[in-house]
Amino acid sequence: MNKLSVIVVRDLLHDFIPNDMVKAFLNQSLDVENYEVVIPLKNNSDLYETIALDLERQGINTRYFYTDNSCRSKLVNLAIDHSEGDIILFLGEDFVPNENLLRIHYEAHTKDTSDNITIFGPTSFPERITQRSAFTKWLDDSGQLTGINFTNEVPTRSFFFYFGNSSLKRSLTERLGPVNEDLPYPCLDDYEYGVRMKKLGIRSRYEPKASAIHDHPLDEKERTLAMYQAGYSSGILNKKLNALLLITRQLVKLVLNYLRTLTLKQENLWRYRLHLSFIKGMLSFYLVKYFRSTDFN
Repeated sequence: MNKLSVIVVRDLLHDFIPNDMVKAFLNQSLDVENYEVVIPLKNNSDLYETIALDLERQGINTRYFYTDNSCRSKLVNLAIDHSEGDIILFLGEDFVPNENLLRIHYEAHTKDTSDNITIFGPTSFPERITQRSAFTKWLDDSGQLTGINFTNEVPTRSFFFYFGNSSLKRSLTERLGPVNEDLPYPCLDDYEYGVRMKKLGIRSRYEPKASAIHDHPLDEKERTLAMYQAGYSSGILNKKLNALLLITRQLVKLVLNYLRTLTLKQENLWRYRLHLSFIKGMLSFYLVKYFRSTDFN
């Protein structure tokens, strides 16, 4: 019998607990003997420890381990090593699954015996957050946050993977190798992992009913920092020969985004500020970490 390992994807930089996480796991329609929950915990103090201990007390098969590491890619690799399931489900630490999410992922991989597919489900902010934050609602409606717009019809022919709500067979993780630990921030590590899947010919399938609530009041300051980190990681993923081309493309895009701000629409201002932060992160890598240590002679 297959078993599902739910890896709670964390970066250990936030002390944030979704209000309904324990309840969400207890209310799953998948039989409890068919899944386990794997949670990385921060040494000394971690609010998420209460969730791990509560799940354990409630009879959920829970694996947790303590570490001083805060690099998300390394934590994902450690969590895979600690898990035992034939199916790996990546669930964001601030994503609260609906009652059928685990079952849908489980059944999808049980019916498809190959390891040539990844399953992904949608996520959205709850109304209590979007009603109070126009910025957060825009992140949902524009697809700026995850790279795909789950509030509209999702394109099913294109490949998609993210660490928020996606699953794959353990045998595929073995074929792919570890998540890229050169990426220090909680961004683009899942993108790079997905790029490797595409090169192997892996298909992705969208399961709209395997949904999760993104229970995190994300503000512009936090998102701006994340975009800076994404820009830095983008530099890591691109070789020196691609640097000037990449920078040029991003600067052209920045100019176009700036011109859109002249309309004074708030969403255009947000898009420009976030892209500017992305470019700052990218230039920080190239100018400080890369070109300085490169001999061009």
